[in-house]
Amino acid sequence: MRLGAVLLLLATLLQPAQAGSARVSGKVGFLSEWELSAEVNENATTGRKDFSGPLTIKHIGLCAVGRTVEMSGEIRYRITGWLKPRMQATLVIEGVKCDFDGALSETYDGVISCPPWRNVPVSLSVKPAE
Repeated sequence: MRLGAVLLLLATLLQPAQAGSARVSGKVGFLSEWELSAEVNENATTGRKDFSGPLTIKHIGLCAVGRTVEMSGEIRYRITGWLKPRMQATLVIEGVKCDFDGALSETYDGVISCPPWRNVPVSLSVKPAE
């Protein structure tokens, strides 16, 4: 009985804090040449911990051949797993739907997958909104 209570307490402490609203920030690109930021809110109507909100991606690299300097869109994500948390997200960037699946280390690290961003590295962090 005690072991079960200890495991439940540990699982609760290890789960990333995700309540109400949050700020998502990160880097996109092989050289981290894009900076991503978003303000998200929890969507309580689904019965799961789903979050969504507007996002902005700004180019912070040296050159932006064929791309605008800033793009906007939306992010929708869910955090799954309690021992090995993962972020499963959909990013809509300038009307293009992209999928992201990343594992938690210090940040959620993975790749984004869509025609203009095929297998491009992404690193995202989620912090409670202030």
